[in-house]
Amino acid sequence: MPTFRYSQSYVTRGAGKSVVATAAYYAAENLRQQGRGEAQANAAYQSGENLKASGRAFNFENKAGGVLHKEILAPEGAPEWAGDRQELWNRVDASEVKKNARLARKLVISLPSELSVEQNVALVRDFLKEQFVSQGIIADFAIHAPDHDGDSRHIHAHVLLTRRELRPEGFGKLFRSAEQGAALANDRKAWEGKVNDALERAGVHDRVSADSLYARGIVREPEPVLGDKAIEEERRQKHSKRGTLDERTQKRMREVADIRERNARRAEYDRKGEAHPRNLMEHYWRGRDRWMEQQQAYRPGPRPWQQPFCGRA
Repeated sequence: MPTFRYSQSYVTRGAGKSVVATAAYYAAENLRQQGRGEAQANAAYQSGENLKASGRAFNFENKAGGVLHKEILAPEGAPEWAGDRQELWNRVDASEVKKNARLARKLVISLPSELSVEQNVALVRDFLKEQFVSQGIIADFAIHAPDHDGDSRHIHAHVLLTRRELRPEGFGKLFRSAEQGAALANDRKAWEGKVNDALERAGVHDRVSADSLYARGIVREPEPVLGDKAIEEERRQKHSKRGTLDERTQKRMREVADIRERNARRAEYDRKGEAHPRNLMEHYWRGRDRWMEQQQAYRPGPRPWQQPFCGRA
């Protein structure tokens, strides 16, 4: 069954992140960060999921087997350097001067495993062109295959988006309106529509929804997000706090499902005018207890010869 995930975050310099390193990891390439010192490159390396940095070069070519497709989508009339991944993200890095600057927007999107790789590539490409590239934003996306030790259905896309208007010499003003809450909600609904249309064309009956469980009328506790670190600890049979929280949530969900199932059975028996089996047992034991109480109440006391002999006083 396809699942909906459309999460947005930022590559932030203040958190020790590097947009060049992030782009290299997503595309599984060897990119070099220009114009920054060794300390900045080493700090940017902290963005890594087991990444290897050599000076200012970020080499992730060993992860190329997990990248199914990678592509840069640029607006019409964009300069040639917009199609060069290393040049593009170095220019993005150079356009931000603040030490805590948000360098780029990044998206993580779940893709339906019911579709082929080619169908998912076309799905992501069309969505990014309509929602972002048409506004003058450059989108650099890569589709990753599921991990060998993970769920085989977990095919997903990583997207990096520029935050400033594109100019021939570099980047200009920020696209503030494209990052507000209403814009994010619209993007999520647009992705929902794109996925459902693709599933319908493929003959898949399942659908996805961007709405919350509450909005859909589903009374179920949402499951916590484990994250990469907790998942890795659980694979190594190390108990993590998030893993324990997830186990407790799963246990509560099973208990709630059991209660709902029992209530549904009771409602069915009530609809048919029959007594529920558990009610029959309760009726039996309650009746037996009442009968025992009555027997104790009406039982005559002991006869004189049944009194214990205590001898003369």
